[in-house]
Amino acid sequence: VLVLVLVLVLVLVLVLVLVLVLVLVLVLVLVLDFDPRSRLEHSYLPADRCSQCVPIISTARLARLGGIAFE
Repeated sequence: VLVLVLVLVLVLVLVLVLVLVLVLVLVLVLVLDFDPRSRLEHSYLPADRCSQCVPIISTARLARLGGIAFE
C-alpha cells in the first residue's frame, strides 16, 4: 500500500511540475517578446498606436490574452 501511495504522489508531483513549466512558457511567449510572430504584429499597427504599445505588451497580444481571436 505504501508503494502505491508513493507512486501516486510522485506522479502527481511530476504532473504539477509539467503544468508549471507549460504555464511559464506560455507567460514568456505571450507577455515577453520571445514569440517571433509578435514582431510581425507590430508592422500591422498604425504608427500612432505603435507608440502606445511600445511598453511590453502590444494590443494584439493583449487581445490574445483576453481570448479574442485576432485573425
